[in-house]
Amino acid sequence: MTSVDEALAFRRSSWGQGYRPLAVWNPDQLVDDRGEPLKNPGKQPRGTWTTDAARNPPDAARFEPDPRATNTGVLCREIKGIDVDVLDAAIVNSIVALIERTLGPTPLVRIGQPPKTLLVYRSDQPFRKVQTPQLFFPDGTTAKVEVLADGQQFVAHGDHPSTGEPYRWLGATPADFPVRRLPTVTEAQARAIVTTAGQILRDAGGSEREKPTAEPGPRSRRNGFAGDFFEQVKAAALTDVGSWVRLLFPRARFEPGSGAWRVSSKDLGRDLEEDISIHPDGIRDFGEEVGRSAIDLVMRYGSGATTPVAAALWLCERLGIDPEKLGYRGKSKIPDPPPAAPEPSPATPAAEDEPIDWEEPPADEEAWPDIDAEAFHGLAGEITFAIAPLTEADTVAILGQLLAGFGSAFGRNAHYLVGPTPHYTNLYEIIAGKTAKARKGTSYDSTEVVLREADPTWAKNCVRSGLSSGEGIIHHAHDGVYVREKVSPPTSACSKSPP
Repeated sequence: MTSVDEALAFRRSSWGQGYRPLAVWNPDQLVDDRGEPLKNPGKQPRGTWTTDAARNPPDAARFEPDPRATNTGVLCREIKGIDVDVLDAAIVNSIVALIERTLGPTPLVRIGQPPKTLLVYRSDQPFRKVQTPQLFFPDGTTAKVEVLADGQQFVAHGDHPSTGEPYRWLGATPADFPVRRLPTVTEAQARAIVTTAGQILRDAGGSEREKPTAEPGPRSRRNGFAGDFFEQVKAAALTDVGSWVRLLFPRARFEPGSGAWRVSSKDLGRDLEEDISIHPDGIRDFGEEVGRSAIDLVMRYGSGATTPVAAALWLCERLGIDPEKLGYRGKSKIPDPPPAAPEPSPATPAAEDEPIDWEEPPADEEAWPDIDAEAFHGLAGEITFAIAPLTEADTVAILGQLLAGFGSAFGRNAHYLVGPTPHYTNLYEIIAGKTAKARKGTSYDSTEVVLREADPTWAKNCVRSGLSSGEGIIHHAHDGVYVREKVSPPTSACSKSPP
């Protein structure tokens, strides 16, 4: 089993290279923090992993690992993992060759259960998962190729639950190879690879299981042609989410970057941290870690539609679609719109008065500032991560204090030329936060210990206090003061005139 120290070292090193590590339950762990049985120990992330991994730095890189969760995953956001989940080595080699012909070879290749292989690439634009259907072979094995994309993760370090052996990287690892140097993949390339890989699997004997067909009869006609009325409503609802989502969830927020609507657990009145994401590609309840449909949401959060038929008809009303055109053969009465989810408090402004094309933090909560992982590159990042677990100060503040102090100590000689213009190491930094709560001074105290050891003369002569006002700053920073005033000539007893 991976030790706590090994897990923490990998997580901090991979974050320093630009990846977003997250904690994954150990293969022998049976229940989660709430005592619920784990569905996939060894591969299942712990807790609110999408939120934890999105922080800067991610929680997994900042805090000591829980001994029950020392496997480490990597969030697929800037990166994508092409997972060749096939047990036939010859087929794996063919698909890997296809990927490398299309995208070029990548230095990050991971093996979990041989010969299954995962290749890591980088993407400049976000996109959702792309995959082949699960295909079945005559020998009873299954196969699939998928591009793990936004909102997913793969295990990068620790022990595989099936083999009990550590995951292996063929060459470089996320701990020593930076994200920015990975070759790229676009959504179009990912879809082309998956399409061709699916054909390779079929040519090798793989096939989909036949789905049972509904016998024709009154029930299938009642619910649409071949019984697909509900599926058509679900699909139609995803093509025009804006026409119904704010009626169901008045405080839903639209995210232009991802194209998704987000509904917070706080607004739903539930004691969970994760949101519901409603995206044209699908609906995901990250709080309960399950997929949903638009019909599910209407039934669950709109008390006026308690059956699938009533929920589907309500969606048709909102979408402006005649249910009969989707194959509906029941009663044509459209149910009244379901009441919207309750507002969190009477003092909250009406959501209809708020803009819907940008996201605003709740009134009692400010968005946390973001910073790229590259900012923690090198020695400065290593010092910051060494200090972070020992203080309440924010990691970004620690890094900023360290860089500003180093630039001051280094002086005005060393510089970098951009064209003919020299750029020196001095930085001007402002750290803002609540008085006596934000740990602004604490962030400096932690770094001064390191800087004082490195240059005690600088710490003694170049650090000043009493700068709480403009006058205080001027007093320490002003040039020498020179004045012109008349000076009387000296007098003595000898120079006095006689009486």
